[in-house]
Amino acid sequence: SEAASSALATSTSTGGTDLTLPQVSALVSPSVVVITTEQMVSSGISWFGDSYNYVQSGAGSGVIISQDGYILTCAHVISDGSSFKVTLNNGDEYDAVMVGYDNQTDIGVLRINATGLKVAEFADSDSTTVGEQVVAIGCPGGIEFMNSVTSGYISALARPVSSSIGYDQECIQTDAAINPGNSGGALFNMQGQVIGVNSSKIASTEYEGMGFAVPSNTAIATANSLIKVGYVEGRAQIGITYTSLENYSNANAIISALSELGYEDAKGTMVINEVSADSDLADKNVRQYDMIVAVNGTTLTDTDIMTSTLSDCSPGDTIKLTIARIENNKINTFDVDCTLIESKGNN
Repeated sequence: SEAASSALATSTSTGGTDLTLPQVSALVSPSVVVITTEQMVSSGISWFGDSYNYVQSGAGSGVIISQDGYILTCAHVISDGSSFKVTLNNGDEYDAVMVGYDNQTDIGVLRINATGLKVAEFADSDSTTVGEQVVAIGCPGGIEFMNSVTSGYISALARPVSSSIGYDQECIQTDAAINPGNSGGALFNMQGQVIGVNSSKIASTEYEGMGFAVPSNTAIATANSLIKVGYVEGRAQIGITYTSLENYSNANAIISALSELGYEDAKGTMVINEVSADSDLADKNVRQYDMIVAVNGTTLTDTDIMTSTLSDCSPGDTIKLTIARIENNKINTFDVDCTLIESKGNN
C-alpha cells in the first residue's frame, strides 16, 4: 500500500544527538512487539491407537514499520506458524496475518489491523562502525519478559552467517545479550534508530556475547519487496528442483566416477528432479536425473558453491553448467549455457 511504502522510508544517516540508554529505551520500546505463533503438530499414535495433533506455541519479537500495521520480524519466527498474535508494548493484542517471509535474509513481515502505531526509525546500516554502542530490545521468553533491554557494542561488521537454505548473510555482530525470543527484535543505535534486526547467536559454553543482526538496509529492502509482491525481487535461479547426490545410495560410486573424469570430490552434485517450463534448460536437452557437477568451471564440492554463484547473479545473466548423465552404465558430461530466470520464492 502507499501508506506502507511511505512509512518504510529509511533515514539517510545515523547523525544526530546521542541519547542515554534510558532515553533510547523510553523512545523506542513502543515500536517493539511480542509475536506469538501457533503451529499444528502431528504427534503420531495415541495410547488408544488413534492419530492426533496438538498446537505448539512459540514466541519471538517484531518491529513496527508502518502506522497501518506492518510488523517486521525474522523469517524463522513465523515461517512455520499457522496463526499469529502480536502484543504491543501497552498490552493491546491483535491477530496478525502473514504477508511473506524470505529464508535467505531471515526476514519476514506480518500485518495487524491497527492504525496510528509508533513506527521505528531506521538508520543506514552501512554507516555503522565497530565499537559503536548499541541497544537490543526484544522479548526473550515471550510476553513474560517483553521488551527486555540489553546493551553492548558492535563487535564486527559483515560477518558471514549461514541462512537456513545455505546462503551466507552478512550480519552485524554484537555483544549485547540476545536470547531465544529476541529474534525479530531491533538493534538500535544511540539515536534510537534501528540498525539491525536481531537474528541469531552462538549458544555454547565456550562462547559469550556472540549475537548477530540482519543489517537494517537488507531488512528494509526485503520487507519492501515482500509487501509489494510477496517475494524478493531481482533474485536469480536456474529453474529446477533437485536432490543432493549425497542422498542416493550409490553416491560414493558416482562421486568416484566423476573424479576419474576430473571432477574431484563432487559431493555437492545436484541431481535434477524437474526442469520448470520457464527454465532456459527446458529447451537444451537437460532432463530429470541429469546431474549438475560444476558451475562456471568450478566443481560442486558443496552445494554452497552454486548458491553463492546465484547470489552474485541477476535474472538474465548466463552461467555455464556442466551436466553429467548416466547412460548404459557410463557417465558422460557436457556443458550448457543457462540464462537465469527470476526466483519468486525461497529457493
